[in-house]
Amino acid sequence: MRILFLIFLTALTSCGNLERIDTSKIQEEVEHHKVKRITETQIQGLVAQKGKKLIEFIEKKQNCADKKTLDSLGKQYNLLISLRTEADLSNKTILQKEREILDAYLYNKENNLPIAENIQKLNEELVLYTLPMNQKCSATNQTKLAIWSVQFSKKEIIRNTTVKELKSL
Repeated sequence: MRILFLIFLTALTSCGNLERIDTSKIQEEVEHHKVKRITETQIQGLVAQKGKKLIEFIEKKQNCADKKTLDSLGKQYNLLISLRTEADLSNKTILQKEREILDAYLYNKENNLPIAENIQKLNEELVLYTLPMNQKCSATNQTKLAIWSVQFSKKEIIRNTTVKELKSL
């Protein structure tokens, strides 16, 4: 009887110290590492969605052209966010593709042609999203044209895209 009591007592105390393990982070990592087939068209659609949301968020800020805000958002989302103006047409430190797009935007503005978002493949790893700046933003007062330029990494887009997002495209 004493042995039965000891076994019961041991079983009771060993079951009481169970800790619940949070597996949500592990599930998230597993989701990121699942093999996904994403086409170039889907990547462009994702860049358009994410770029538009990001620019809307930035333009809601009090000082939307603040370099510190842009840099911190860039670090947070692993992006390169820049504000380009017609003065950058002669800037040799920015990408040639950015200068070409800026020149095209300026041409459209001068000739009263529609100006819309633009998505360009820079190379096998980067995609460039550009969008004219909202007129309410303070930086547009000094220039004829200002555009947002956001460089997305394809690797990060694919890594952070869920199957649900792909199905919505």
